[in-house]
Amino acid sequence: MLERETLETILAQVQNHRIGVLGDFCLDLYLDTDPTIKEHSRTSGIEAHQVTRYRPEPGGAGNVAKLLSGIGATTISAYGIVGDDGLGFELKKALSLLEVGVDGVVTSADVITPSYIKCFQDGNPLTRFDTRNRTPLTKDLEREILNTLAKQIANIDALIIVDQF
Repeated sequence: MLERETLETILAQVQNHRIGVLGDFCLDLYLDTDPTIKEHSRTSGIEAHQVTRYRPEPGGAGNVAKLLSGIGATTISAYGIVGDDGLGFELKKALSLLEVGVDGVVTSADVITPSYIKCFQDGNPLTRFDTRNRTPLTKDLEREILNTLAKQIANIDALIIVDQF
């Protein structure tokens, strides 16, 4: 077990190091709905929950980058893959707002951005939708991510690998 003093020493040094995070980046998308607004779909007739606010947050490897940012790491770089879709855009934007470098995140139309869409009503979970790629990455995409990392490896002091899936 890591002693508290050792952990505090490590955490204090995080600010002085350039850290890379390689792995499965996801988007946690929180949707707040208002039950007082009632609308039904014209095409299906089912009640459509009305979203009044959404909060995109980095998940998976993105959560590790977010936590590093929260403890004061000043240079964080992300290495992974997202889909060429709106969720990928939102994920990269959320990482950038945390000042996490996204130059190492490959965007590909061959995958979807993994996401956990969590709907809430009055602060309570309503429903959830999980999306992720159900087939392994192609060798070409793996090679692209590794080549991107290889080009930038001299710019980082430590690499954290996160295997979410």
